[in-house]
Amino acid sequence: MKGGKRDGAGRPQGIPNKTTSQVRECFSQLLYENIDGITEDIKKLEPKDRLKVLIELAKFVLPSLKAIEESDGDAKSDFKTIIVKYSDEVKPI
Repeated sequence: MKGGKRDGAGRPQGIPNKTTSQVRECFSQLLYENIDGITEDIKKLEPKDRLKVLIELAKFVLPSLKAIEESDGDAKSDFKTIIVKYSDEVKPI
């Protein structure tokens, strides 16, 4: 493992940063202790502002999805056109 000027230097990959972990823990505790007040504040907002806040908060809970781009490009389509003709006359088989 190479992490600095010598082998094994630095924080090993996959081990969380201690400061970041402490900050997250403190922030989580702050939110937990104030959840009732935060909920009341959100309820006081106008509907459009409330929706904005909820969408922003959802980013921390739900995984973000990537947009899929579809392009025509030079690729040929595998679709075939099927033409169906209807007739008023029924013919026996």
